[in-house]
Amino acid sequence: MRCDCPGLAGEAGQVLSEYKKYLRDGDSHILFKERFAEELGDLLWYLANTATKFDLLLPALIKERYQSFSPAQSKYEVLSLVSRDCCVSESTTP
Repeated sequence: MRCDCPGLAGEAGQVLSEYKKYLRDGDSHILFKERFAEELGDLLWYLANTATKFDLLLPALIKERYQSFSPAQSKYEVLSLVSRDCCVSESTTP
């Protein structure tokens, strides 16, 4: 079975790269939000694809992890992700 972990790591690096540019350039990085969102989307695709290859469901993983959060952490409303359906198509890549 082929794992998409290298792609996952690469996309995580791209997310960090965009954030680094934002830290360096601040508001003058006018495309930050657009590029950051694109890279996060790619990262999520690789995460969902990797989980699927190992017969793991992201909503179940999120819910399980959410239950271990402290009350202070619950303000991030991770459960909103659980209510959405995740579709992963192996034929589509970011």
